[in-house]
Amino acid sequence: MKTSETPMSVKQKTEALHTIIEILEYENSLTQEKLEQIVGEVADGFIPVYYTDVVAAWQAMGCPEPDFEGLGGSGVFDLITVALYEVVRAFLEDMVEGLPVDEVLSALKVERKEFGITKGYNKLAEAILA
Repeated sequence: MKTSETPMSVKQKTEALHTIIEILEYENSLTQEKLEQIVGEVADGFIPVYYTDVVAAWQAMGCPEPDFEGLGGSGVFDLITVALYEVVRAFLEDMVEGLPVDEVLSALKVERKEFGITKGYNKLAEAILA
């Protein structure tokens, strides 16, 4: 598994990993199609509701630009929302890429634990993420 080089903050990456792990823990019959659907749902759910929160999340990611293809005539907040979605989805896809479906959950748990600890968290993080 790779650590995606996305503009997401450590907090955002940890939250995204935690969310997908939480969903996968309750998934009984995971298929590749279902995994792709879950990745999309987590990315979609990561988008804040209020405009000020959307802008704050976008700024925390370094103001990424969306793929403008097919977005003609969209408003500023639509573009920012698409950019956020694309970044989160790319991060999660990178985390599960190449993993057998039956190993995704355990690999993500290991990644979340190692990611949190190696990115500056202390023993408290290790205990919480265990």
